[in-house]
Amino acid sequence: MRVSQASISQQVGVSRTAVSHVLNGREHMVSEETRQRIMEVVEASGYHRNAIVRALKTSRSHVIGIVVAEAALSRFADLIHHVERAARLKGFQCFLRQTKGEAEALERSFAMLREYRVDGLLLLASGLSAKGGRKLPGRGFPFVSIDPLGEEGKGAWVGCDHFQAGWLAARHLLEQGHRRILFLGGPDERLGHRLKGYRRALAQAGIAEEEALVRAEGVFTFAEGRAAAERLLERPGDWTAVMTSSDFVAAGLIQRFSEAGYRIPRDFAVIGCGDFGLSIMATPALTTIDLRLAEVGAAALEMLMAQIEGREAHPAPRMIEPQLRVRESTAPVPDAGRRTGGMRGFTASARAT
Repeated sequence: MRVSQASISQQVGVSRTAVSHVLNGREHMVSEETRQRIMEVVEASGYHRNAIVRALKTSRSHVIGIVVAEAALSRFADLIHHVERAARLKGFQCFLRQTKGEAEALERSFAMLREYRVDGLLLLASGLSAKGGRKLPGRGFPFVSIDPLGEEGKGAWVGCDHFQAGWLAARHLLEQGHRRILFLGGPDERLGHRLKGYRRALAQAGIAEEEALVRAEGVFTFAEGRAAAERLLERPGDWTAVMTSSDFVAAGLIQRFSEAGYRIPRDFAVIGCGDFGLSIMATPALTTIDLRLAEVGAAALEMLMAQIEGREAHPAPRMIEPQLRVRESTAPVPDAGRRTGGMRGFTASARAT
């Protein structure tokens, strides 16, 4: 049986006009609850709209372009999933484009997507310089990035507070008695903010930073985590905990160290970052910093939709606060209190001076 707008209106219990509003880009004409009910029935029924006809009527393609750096695809997989699902409920489809991440490659990706008349663009590629960011869309075209472009932090973007993420991770380890904490990060701008958070937590605990405990190696993946562990095995140190750049790196570290006979967290603690799906599947389950990517994705999509629908031409940036998720890969240092005398001058705020 052919599904029609009339049959959808009967199933939902609303007027056919309300269904037409939702299916033809006039969502603001109905309540959010009604729109969601209509879209749920549309998806369940398999109703097919003529996208070309609708685009001609509304001057919209109802397609959002998503550009993601290849190196960041694994980290953003959950976020992309949440964005696509939320977009479908709003009657939009997503067009995913992978890129190497260089400014010129991003320009080409954006140009291609605009040729397909996407209604807006979402960029998932961190570490782009401010100079490169100035070459990207923004001149009256709906555009949102995950994390700011460059240090200036201007434009429409949604991101996690990476300073707070670094501070939360370091504070957790300090509270467990760890004093020699290895920071395994990289030259990425987000990790730079996490390093500042790490340093703030150490300062608040009255602990001097040791340059040898900061490794800017640019590790992000599972394989890079294993490789980093290999380097650490070749040059052992007396640190008791490791802060990593992602859950993937933490899982790679733990696997390689386990192969070498170490037991986590008995021999040393490991904390990840991201709270991706593998964090609870790793052995041991990862203590990590939840970057709340579902909330980041939802906020970014809403910011983009506000521009597409003309509700807000220049939205203000938005920062999402991370959360600590304590699991099995971290544990107190044995007899830490007797050896160190406890923590000194530790405060309950990352921003405290």
